[in-house]
Amino acid sequence: MDYCVVSRGTFSQLTGLKIEVLNLNKTDMDNSLAACLTQFHTLGSIELSDTKFDNDGLKHLVALPLHRLVLSRDNIDDKGIKYLATSALKDKLVELNIEGTKVTGDALPVLAKFKKLIYLNISGTKISTADLLKSSKYLSGLQRLTVGMDPPLSARDIHDIRGVLPKGCSLESGHIRSL
Repeated sequence: MDYCVVSRGTFSQLTGLKIEVLNLNKTDMDNSLAACLTQFHTLGSIELSDTKFDNDGLKHLVALPLHRLVLSRDNIDDKGIKYLATSALKDKLVELNIEGTKVTGDALPVLAKFKKLIYLNISGTKISTADLLKSSKYLSGLQRLTVGMDPPLSARDIHDIRGVLPKGCSLESGHIRSL
């Protein structure tokens, strides 16, 4: 089994399975239930979008062999990113999606500690265009960056951000306004 969607009460039924991808989006997943995730020693990708998960739940993820972590619209902030950056995940994560979280531009230098990170989604975070422009050196390993800000990015913003990204890094944005 490589893909499974579960909700509260089903973890005991999954004991012993080699699960590689777990989608817990829009479930009642919270920090107390996160402890159940430690049994999945083969888990490479987990999606925890739109859950009750927050910084405190991250401690249950750091021992997993994750290469992909989706925390969209969860109660994650700079403290959570700093915690992840001091864990073993800093050497494993290839993809990090923190869309719609409370992460700010102060977390950009911390993201540089993720040595294998090639995809980052910061849409809807508190990271501004100005933050990206002054912190581009921290994004040197990225191959793909997804942004989307409120207010929406202008064509000029997109141009400026592209100018500071590493060569070959694609920039995606669903929120562009005209000049």
